[in-house]
Amino acid sequence: MELAIGIIGLLVAVLLWFFPPWPLRQLLGVRESDPTDASTGTRRKRVLTNAFRASIEKLDIVDDDQYFRHRASSLMHVESRPRIIERSRRESLLRWIESLDDELLLVTLEIREYWRGKDWREGVPRSFLVRVAQPLGSGRSVPDLEKELIDTGVLAPGEDQSWFAYGPNLQKALDYIDLVDWNELKRSIAVGERYKELCSEDPN
Repeated sequence: MELAIGIIGLLVAVLLWFFPPWPLRQLLGVRESDPTDASTGTRRKRVLTNAFRASIEKLDIVDDDQYFRHRASSLMHVESRPRIIERSRRESLLRWIESLDDELLLVTLEIREYWRGKDWREGVPRSFLVRVAQPLGSGRSVPDLEKELIDTGVLAPGEDQSWFAYGPNLQKALDYIDLVDWNELKRSIAVGERYKELCSEDPN
């Protein structure tokens, strides 16, 4: 019995050593690892992605049967689009945003702009992805980018290997992507990042 207790205690000690809980990690000074891209080992930026999530979280929640009633006037271009979201869509949309990072989100926005005014059945040519890849100056290779855009539902494989179809998650998120003023969001992020830099430079 004492031997069994000793073995269990040893196993617990080993597990705590390799996988310490957060309070113990803080006490020991162990830093949390940054989210990284397994293929490149580079840190994945989520500044724009987090700002997008925050903007979605601020939308007023309405019941599904009320959504299009509230949106009717904006669909006829009588009023601006209301800042609302369907109750059934909110959690799945937030989960989808969590599956992205800034690189994937920026490419997704480029894909949305390519789609604008075109027949959705035409899809996206692979050559377009080559042009918009690595929007942050470095990042995923084109094959890795294509794979993750498919994995996150931004794109879907097309019948022709040189083309991609628009993915189910992109189609569901389209109204909410278009609801965001992306230029304003990027400007506010740039101002916030500059403010952080100035604060870090201030010795006081």
